[in-house]
Amino acid sequence: NLNPNYLGSYFKKKTGYTLRQYINCVRVNEAKDLLTTGKYSVGGVAEQCGYQDIYYFSKVFKEIEGVPPSAYIK
Repeated sequence: NLNPNYLGSYFKKKTGYTLRQYINCVRVNEAKDLLTTGKYSVGGVAEQCGYQDIYYFSKVFKEIEGVPPSAYIK
């Protein structure tokens, strides 16, 4: 029964991240693990990590990691 605005501001105050930033970091960390296995394509990993748009996934991934997701494929 928390107000969404209160939760968001409280979370940012305690962690320094917005909820969206935190969720994206968790998703990108999972994506890195999946990509390094070499079993999945970038599109498959994006879908498994909850991104429906591969271009948005690539953009978020590059913002967080500094390199595109294809750099993690082995």
